[in-house]
Amino acid sequence: MDYSIFIWTVVIYVENRLQGKLEYEDLMRETGFSLAHIRDVFARCTGMPLARYVNSRKMANAAFDLVHTDVPVVELAMKYGFSSHDVFTRAFKRETGMTPQCFRKEKPKMLERVKLCAGVYGMALIRPEECGEMNVRKQSADDFYDQSDEDIFYDSDDREVVFMMSDQKAGREGSMILYDVPKVCYGAYQGYTPFPICMKACANYLGTEISYDDAIVESGAAFRMVWNTKEWDGGNVDVIFTFDDPDKVYRMGMKAIGREFRIIGRTPDTKKEAFVEFIKKEIDAGYPCIALGIIGPPEACVITGYQNDGKTLMGWNCFQDGPEFRTKVKIDVSGYFKTDAWWENECTVAVFGTSALAEKRISFKEVIENAIEVMSPRVVEGFAKGGMGFDAWKAALLKEEDIPKKSQTVLPIMVEQMMCQGDAMDCITDGRQSAARYFKKMAEQTEEYSRELLQIATQFHKVEEIGERMYATLGGAARDEKQIRMLADPETRGMMTDLIEQAKKEDDKALALLKELKKKL
Repeated sequence: MDYSIFIWTVVIYVENRLQGKLEYEDLMRETGFSLAHIRDVFARCTGMPLARYVNSRKMANAAFDLVHTDVPVVELAMKYGFSSHDVFTRAFKRETGMTPQCFRKEKPKMLERVKLCAGVYGMALIRPEECGEMNVRKQSADDFYDQSDEDIFYDSDDREVVFMMSDQKAGREGSMILYDVPKVCYGAYQGYTPFPICMKACANYLGTEISYDDAIVESGAAFRMVWNTKEWDGGNVDVIFTFDDPDKVYRMGMKAIGREFRIIGRTPDTKKEAFVEFIKKEIDAGYPCIALGIIGPPEACVITGYQNDGKTLMGWNCFQDGPEFRTKVKIDVSGYFKTDAWWENECTVAVFGTSALAEKRISFKEVIENAIEVMSPRVVEGFAKGGMGFDAWKAALLKEEDIPKKSQTVLPIMVEQMMCQGDAMDCITDGRQSAARYFKKMAEQTEEYSRELLQIATQFHKVEEIGERMYATLGGAARDEKQIRMLADPETRGMMTDLIEQAKKEDDKALALLKELKKKL
């Protein structure tokens, strides 16, 4: 069972109540579950007891205060809900190996900003054994694949690992790892859609230059606006819904990077062995795979290697650092995830190979035709698309009976609604921003249609700007408790629906311009 929304809810609740004593009765009321269930699920999913997690978050924030403020230690103890100076000091020393007074005096480099869950960041403590001079170090290659020693250079500024190896492929019988595949994560290349991020990472690794803007536009994903008319659906804007044919966005994406569309999909009759054979064949030949799932939901990720004859997969996944997946995922020294539980994840639904070259890359005419297809208003199997997607989004926000009142504060429901709202805002800002840049670039390269292309770019930029105003209306792009409770406010939702209507009108104008351009091509 996917407990990601539940873990997200608990993390958000805790993060906003680190000062003072956390009242578990309130947490039970907010989530609608017993404390025993909350503790059990949290520990099972994150590998850390809830009380231990709460304490670690208090200590990280207290450490930040010690370094950056002059607040006396005894006041910090009270601030973070400890009964006395001595109790706080003992807890702090267990966490950091230092007393608060010593920590303040020495200011060790033990703090860094980390992702706590989707849309929520905070300060965290690096373990004492991880600190110190780490710019250059030697480690056993057992950390990679249980073989001989290699040199590893560690950049302490951005905490990225760079491998100096004689060959890009390192492995042994039963294992093969492709190193130096560019990292895949939200925000990579200033993008927030996993599939085009994976497209760019794989293409660049294989020597094909493509920008994130090119990847998201040429796959068609930049033009999507989808909303499930039946329910608040966390998968609303997944790229699989871009076209009415679920394979088409992936087919166009592979064509955009010059690769043939080769896929193994999961059916009730598909065996794990078939997936393993497909993946091993690609990796052994030196080609990474793009997969849907592996860790978390069926979003795109990159498989960069395997161990234990394919039982263990490695790679990059936007969800690999999520606390709800911590017990099933290990992080290799390379930064790649390692997991043995990938087949047990029902969201692991497909793998695409990158080894076969396509006969030809996608054409500009195809890009225009695909954009028109994606943006055309329609409802397909309950999913409203194009302009009708904007209408369904607006209708969901206006359906008062589905929105918990401020007095009710049913936080898990509100968290899921905020996730849908946030994904929709990300969809139009990320996608339309890339579309605006793409068509502006085309205008600079194509004199014959430069005026039309600039008009299209301008329209998409207007939609992106409206998306940015949506973030501002909620008090920022984060998906924290502040934004969640703002969304529950009727006045805020009224402003939001006005912005959605404006975005739809500007998007419709862009569609009309695309149709006019198509006639001239």
